[in-house]
Amino acid sequence: MTEKDKHGRPQTRQVHTLGDSVVKIRDHFYLSAVDPTGQGAGMYFLAELLTDRPPASLAEAFNYLKPKVVQEAEARGANVRRQGEWFAIPTQHLTSELMRDVDRGLAVFRQRHVLGKDGHHELEEAALYRVGPRKGEVYARGVLKHTKEEHVDLDLGTIRWHKVVHAIQAASYTLTGRGAIADFD
Repeated sequence: MTEKDKHGRPQTRQVHTLGDSVVKIRDHFYLSAVDPTGQGAGMYFLAELLTDRPPASLAEAFNYLKPKVVQEAEARGANVRRQGEWFAIPTQHLTSELMRDVDRGLAVFRQRHVLGKDGHHELEEAALYRVGPRKGEVYARGVLKHTKEEHVDLDLGTIRWHKVVHAIQAASYTLTGRGAIADFD
């Protein structure tokens, strides 16, 4: 498996898994794989792909999970990083710009902000847009960590802000190697 390190350099990692595959059940397609951002040897997941056609390859199936903004950033050569179902896209936004929007009431600043409705991922520092043209956007810096320690911490650094976006998926299932732990996201 080839993946990028924290500096964007490709590195090869040997992973033994049951097998990355796409499964069709009735009219739905599911990606079955091991997430290398999981602790230890990774974490098994099964995610329903939001598509009505089969992916041409396993790589295309993984790309189905990427929102358009992630695909565009990667096409520009950005070092997009991921932890579980969350992507972090580096931006050029300055702290002064984000804090000005906080002062204007467009965004709020949070420390240790928990992402998502189920609260599995925590941002060390976050600017959350509540109104205006960026409503719903989340920017973060510092460490992105999994609250149940199922993923390796993702250090985004303290200088550059990253736009944080969720993967595109329907129902998903994860299973860690630490006993019988299973979650539906």
